Amino acid sequence: MAYPIGNFASNDLSETNSGFASQGFNLKFEHKYPVKKYIELVMQFNYISNPINSRSLKNYIELSLPPGALLNFNTGEWKQTMFLLGFNSKVYMKSSPIGFNARILMGANSTSNPEIIYSYLQYGTQRKSETFISPTVGFAYQLGAGLQISLSNKFDLNYNTYYSGSMVEFVGVLTNVSQKGRSVSSTKTSFKQDLSSILVTFGITFTP
Repeated sequence: MAYPIGNFASNDLSETNSGFASQGFNLKFEHKYPVKKYIELVMQFNYISNPINSRSLKNYIELSLPPGALLNFNTGEWKQTMFLLGFNSKVYMKSSPIGFNARILMGANSTSNPEIIYSYLQYGTQRKSETFISPTVGFAYQLGAGLQISLSNKFDLNYNTYYSGSMVEFVGVLTNVSQKGRSVSSTKTSFKQDLSSILVTFGITFTP
């Protein structure tokens, strides 16, 4: 699971980097290579998807519309694809298959903003606004700890909690406004977005 925090989870439209992100999911694949007795090199692919808090954003949009306008609203999701590299330290309790781990990973984050489409009808005339997806790449890191249970010499059952941090910059995100199917205005905006999240993961890892 992926729980957005800080500005990423904020629903305050007056803040330029409010993400309106809500709880999403996290899917990861990783490979560990032992370096020393208690240290492992970790290579990780991590995909995170967070839907927009559409109810809060819709409320803000409705306040800006003319009285009596009928709103039709649709949003996409924040999507992050991370490639991370770092180290994992693990220690097992004496004469027990149960152990603990801590890690630090760093790498690149390929991110796309959510598509936001809304239209409203007033006096028989439809007006539509579309904010398009504009992918970008930024730095990402991950800090965390967890519990692991050894199933064999090569397989561990893991439960982990991580802090995932990333700050990216979107440049030239296009918003187009049309009326009766014809474009009436087009704007491009640039902004920085904090993508901080708490990740809770459960799975099986393989160590060669």
